[in-house]
Order: sequence, then structure tokens, then C-alpha cells
Amino acid sequence: MINFLPPEEKEYIIYGRKNKVLLSWISAFTGVLLAVLLLTVGGSFYIKNEANIYVQKAEEASSRIKNEKLEVAQKDAEAFSANLDTVMQIFKDQLLFSKIIKSIGAVLPNGVTLKEINYDSKESTMSLDIIAPTEYDATQAYINISSKENKLFTKADLVQVQRTDDEGFTANIVAQINKDSEFFFLNDVSQKAKEQN
Repeated sequence: MINFLPPEEKEYIIYGRKNKVLLSWISAFTGVLLAVLLLTVGGSFYIKNEANIYVQKAEEASSRIKNEKLEVAQKDAEAFSANLDTVMQIFKDQLLFSKIIKSIGAVLPNGVTLKEINYDSKESTMSLDIIAPTEYDATQAYINISSKENKLFTKADLVQVQRTDDEGFTANIVAQINKDSEFFFLNDVSQKAKEQN
């Protein structure tokens, strides 16, 4: 087919076709650009949302771990406190027999010996069996032990004095121990700490 249109018309047709192709390319590029833009914006919102969810989960997990550790620490502290109370109670009732024997020995008259000591922790009493050459010595031992000046016991009772086969005497003295005395381990430790300060 022969085109008899003037050259100007031919040019318009050629450029019209080129413009049509160019417009289709621009439309396609714009569509792709919009799709990329939508994906970028949507993806950033999605990523931000997921990040917030994970941060929240991490905070919850951290809080739960802290709470669990706190509960464990609290249980450990309660167990330690109970054990410490038990130990303190044992030490509170712990007598220093070496100190008691030394103190009693210092107030016994010459010739009087301490045969046996029995301690009742519930009553805080001590039963002392002594051997004396005479009845007077046994009685004097009781007077010395029960004397307030010696500060050994809060009170003491002479239960019995008996003659033995070998011309001596035995006596039994029951004494009440002062809970604040230095015969108890904790009181002794406290006293030493005060003396050092």
C-alpha cells in the first residue's frame, strides 16, 4: 500500500505510534513503581509490627525470669532464715561446760570435788553431785555455789547430803542457770565482742 499523505501527516502518525508505545512503557513503569512502593511500605509496617511483638514477648519473658528468680531467691532466703533460727536456737541453749566447771571449781572449798554434772536444757537447771570430806564442807560448797556474789546461778537448792562408806559425804545440788550468764555460748560471744569494742 502506497501512502500518499503529505510528509507532515506521515510524521504525525509515526510520532503518534512512538508516543503510544512510550505511554504504555511509562504506564507499566509507573505500575511497577507503585507496586514496589506499596510492597516497601507494607513490608516496613509488617516488619515493625513483628518487631514490636517480639520485643513485647522478650520483655514478658525477661519479666517472668526475673519474677521466677525472685521467687526462688525468696524461697532460698526463707529456708536460710529457718536454718539460721534453728542454729541460733541450738547455740542459744549451748552451754560452755568448760567455763562452768572452771567457775564451780573456783568456789568449792578445799578437799571438795565435783563428781558429776547433769544439765536439763528445758528447765535450764543443772544437777551437781559433789564429794566432800565432811558434812560441813558439803554444806559450805552449797553456800558458795548459791551465793549471789559469785553470780554462778540465779538460785540453788541442796537436795541431799549422804555419808559414804569411805567416811566422806556426797551432796546433790540443783541450780538454776541464769539465761543471761556467760555460761551460754551466744552470751559469751556477745560479751567478748563488747570487750573488743
